[in-house]
Amino acid sequence: MSIQQVDILLKALTLLTVAIAAYLAVRRFGLQRESATFLRVLVTAKEVVSSNGVNLIAVTVKLDNLGQTRIDARTKPRDSNGFLYDDGWDRFRHAGTLKIRPIARATQPLVFDWYSLPTLPIKTTLSADAESYGQVVPCDGNLEQINYLDDYQNPQANFAEVDFWLEPKESYELLVNLWLPAGTYAAKAVFLGRKPSHKDEEYWSHVCTFNTGHVA
Repeated sequence: MSIQQVDILLKALTLLTVAIAAYLAVRRFGLQRESATFLRVLVTAKEVVSSNGVNLIAVTVKLDNLGQTRIDARTKPRDSNGFLYDDGWDRFRHAGTLKIRPIARATQPLVFDWYSLPTLPIKTTLSADAESYGQVVPCDGNLEQINYLDDYQNPQANFAEVDFWLEPKESYELLVNLWLPAGTYAAKAVFLGRKPSHKDEEYWSHVCTFNTGHVA
């Protein structure tokens, strides 16, 4: 092989190496900036005060965008029942949904999960329902579809949707207040992202348990 051929071969190998390195760099950048979103959801609850047999509970949902791309709250599509998400086990009307369920006292060792817990009927006075159009409407319901993003309801969409997003490295703390009788409860907070290309990947949740009042 002549010197000229060796030189051409070395240049070709150099170009190939540069091309591979550039491809890997672009792929890594793309995965971090476009192909993946990273959100941390943390829900906590604490008792504030007791009055007439019920207890005021402050539930805080903390959202941390850990990634390098903006995360938008989902607003569509909705199914025929008005849910943004429904897989038969989980059903959510809001991009930011909070659920509260009671935990019964056990008489023996027992392992259980969120889906085995019953719903909790309650009287609600919320302006966050899609049918309320931004008005405070007392109604009977349960604690399955609490919109913890209700401060971000969009008046241009008849208050049925929220206009909310998190920029990269941005954090929010959202507060929900409710009165509960003494007992042990579980709280589940969910955030649904908007990007359709990510499908169900933009589903983040966290569950915590808490006590309120005097629990024997």
